[in-house]
Parts: sequence; C-alpha cells; structure tokens
Amino acid sequence: MKCLCIYDSRFVKGFSFCLSIIMAILLFFSGTSAWAIDFFAVRDHNTGIFSNSQRVISYRHMRHLWNTSDGVMAVALQKKGYDGENLVLYKSLDQGVNWTLDTLIDDDGYLISDGIIDSENNLLFVTSIPSDKTTRNIEFIKLVYDSTFQEWEIDPATPVTVFRSNRRYKASRASIAVDSNGVIWCAYRINYAIDEIFQIIVMYSVDGGMTWVDSGNEFGTPNGLPEKSAKVIAVDNGIAMIYQDQMETPVVERYKEWAYREDNQPLQDSWITGSIAKMNALDRDPYGTHWSVAADDLGNLHLAYEDSGINYTKFDLHSMTWTTPEVVAAFGSYSSISVGANQDLFLFSKYFRNRMAVRQFSYADQQWGRWITLSSKSYLGLLRMSSPERFDGLLPLLFQVNNAEPYELIYNLIDTR
Repeated sequence: MKCLCIYDSRFVKGFSFCLSIIMAILLFFSGTSAWAIDFFAVRDHNTGIFSNSQRVISYRHMRHLWNTSDGVMAVALQKKGYDGENLVLYKSLDQGVNWTLDTLIDDDGYLISDGIIDSENNLLFVTSIPSDKTTRNIEFIKLVYDSTFQEWEIDPATPVTVFRSNRRYKASRASIAVDSNGVIWCAYRINYAIDEIFQIIVMYSVDGGMTWVDSGNEFGTPNGLPEKSAKVIAVDNGIAMIYQDQMETPVVERYKEWAYREDNQPLQDSWITGSIAKMNALDRDPYGTHWSVAADDLGNLHLAYEDSGINYTKFDLHSMTWTTPEVVAAFGSYSSISVGANQDLFLFSKYFRNRMAVRQFSYADQQWGRWITLSSKSYLGLLRMSSPERFDGLLPLLFQVNNAEPYELIYNLIDTR
C-alpha cells in the first residue's frame, strides 16, 4: 500500500489521514495474536464445493448455514449446473472437514433461498429469484430431518406456492421466519409491472406452510426504485422485519427501515413501522442486500450494514428503539453477524488485502474487541460470506472465492468456548 504524505502545512490533513490508515492496518493485522491459536479450529479449508453462480450463498440478509442440535452443519447453495446440480443442500458430519451432497432442493439454476432451522432440526425454505427481469413463483419447501441417519428429505407435501408470479405481478427476494405460535411468515419484494412500482409484501401460513394468506400490509415507498429487500426475523414473542427503502426527494435517498408485530396480535393487524438510518453512501450495494441481522435471547436485534464501511446498530424490543449506528469497520464491504449462546456477537467482513476478518462484541464487557484476521492468505473474488444466525461454541463460516466461475467455497471454524 502506497501513501504519499508531505510534511507541509497545506497537507497536514492528508498526513493525518495517511497515518490513521497505517495505524489501522497495523492494529488490524497485529490482532491475530490476540487469541490463542486453537481459536482457529479450521482455517482456510478448501471444501471442494464449486459453483457456476456468483450467488452461490447470496444474499447477505438471508441465511444459508445452520448447525443442528446433534452436531451436523448444513449449507444451502446454488451451483447453477456445476456437477449437474442447482439449488442443493450440503452437509458435514465432521465439523466442516468434509462436505457431501445431502438433498437436491430444486433444479432451477436461477433461484436464491432463505431458510431457518426449527427445534427438530427441520429446515424451512422459501425460494425466489433476485431480479424482476424474469418471472418465478415464490415456493415454500420443508426438509424433514432424520436424526438416525443425520440427513434431510423433502417433505412430499412441498413445494407449496406462496405467491404465483405473472407478467403483471413479479415477486422476488423472499425471506422466512416462524413466530412463537408456529405461524410462518414470508416477506418479499413485489414489482407491479404495469406501473413499474416496487414494494414489500408480507404473507403468513398458520398450517405449517400448506396455505398462505396475504397479511394486507405493504411496506416501503411505492415507486419505481428497485433497491428494496426485506428480512423477516423472530425476536422474543414477535416478528420483526428489516428492509431497505428508496425514495426520490428529488435525489434518490436510501434508508434502512423496520417493522414489528406481536405474536398475540390478530394476523391482519397493521405493523409498527419506523426508520433505522438514512444511508450516507450514494453508490455500492446495488440490490440493497449488503446487510445482516440476528436476534439474541434478550429481545434485541443486531444489524450490520454497508454504508461507507460497516455500521452496527442494536434494537431493544423493550424500549422499541434503535441505537445510533456506529462504524465498526471503516473499510468493510460485505458482512455477516452471528449471536452466541452467551449473547456475544461475532461480525465477519471482507477486509484489507482481500482477507476475511472477524470481530467479537463481549456481552459481559459490553464492548467490541479488535478485528482479527481470519484468513491466513489473500483470495481472489468478492468473498461473499455466510454464517449462522445462532451458534453455541463452534462458529462456522463459508465464503466464496475466485473472480470467475467456477467459484469455490472456503470454510473456517472458530472455537469461541
């Protein structure tokens, strides 16, 4: 890294900026020694999983990686025809050292997915497409877990269509959550094609995903600006939704917004809505998907999002307020946030020299630690990553590498115990 600094009063600000960058880099890379070497249980492991899709584990606000209660790791990914496979589930029985194909979820090479794991280790998915340039239905798919053989099988009653798209109404970017009453919620972006209007729609199912009902709620400014993506997420005894909105006033402005409903409310009730933050950056994040949200056991939501670096903010359900966003990575781009059983946070991001890094927030100390370099070498590619929303002790991370297809998944496992 070259940094030209001139000792001249006209360039004092430039010198200070260069010095701050140098110090940040030194601090960042010196952080690796802060944790014991056995913190890296598995590091820079080539999984042997390849894909022809740039969205092999996208998007960031969706979840693709889970731990079962009996020690199995599972990842849903899009291979786009590589090895003759498309949307699939892979699993590992040895903490990520070896990965094998478990289930062929769908044979469409254009689909993306969002999923959750239930108390019986079943996986519930909604599948959709990322763009409004083509037409696909939103489908609900349940994978039933067999604890004896530690494998999944598609419930024969699924797929079930959540929303049927057509030329007039095109649905995309669906997400899924289950509330404390067992009601399944699905949020997705709708394009009213005739008027070229984009909004967020929420539907629900009270019978395990077999039938779906429109909640009657629409979110986001109804306009032709497409950067609208949403994630529904269970928090305490309610369902929250984080979404990105766009409006023109007359310049285009972007906002992180939120909505919330209690599980004991009538299903057709209106949701509480509010704003989290106005985005400062005018570019980057072309889909409104460069963010990650996780819930803890205390009624809090933790949101990390890209906006001239990585920002973090917390939602307190009891006060119904968000903290002022703070910059936790000045040079970050993609991020993924996970919550441990002890309520500690772990935030992953692509950082200097195209390496993966992780930062811990200690619940006991109520403060962030320093960034730790997770990768021992630099990689080609965007390093889009995926981690589970919740974990207990062992925290897996997958990220994609290479600048062109085939893309490969690299695996890391950190031991937080």
